[in-house]
Amino acid sequence: MTDKIEQVCTIPRTFREGNQSALDLVRATGVSAQDLTGEAVKAVLGDRPELVDDWFHWSEDQRASSGFYVAAVEDGYVVGRIPGDGSETLFGDRESAVAEFIVKHIGVML
Repeated sequence: MTDKIEQVCTIPRTFREGNQSALDLVRATGVSAQDLTGEAVKAVLGDRPELVDDWFHWSEDQRASSGFYVAAVEDGYVVGRIPGDGSETLFGDRESAVAEFIVKHIGVML
């Protein structure tokens, strides 16, 4: 399962380097919604902190009228949804915020 989660965590890099859609990359991981947990993702991000920046860039580069995002705010980091539905969640650390963003963002593709 860790290999699948690591593949998910590297999707932004794989996407930039290749010519597959994000959906195709998600499907290629073979990950299931049950496998994709915040704890599992955070464990991979803890071992590969450079991936955290990749996901912040991914979120910033999105060109969609709806979906999830992660962003730095004055008090920490927030994960929310566009259009806003009032369900923003504040996190004190980047890894936890990005893990939650990955779970939500990728989860809608599973």
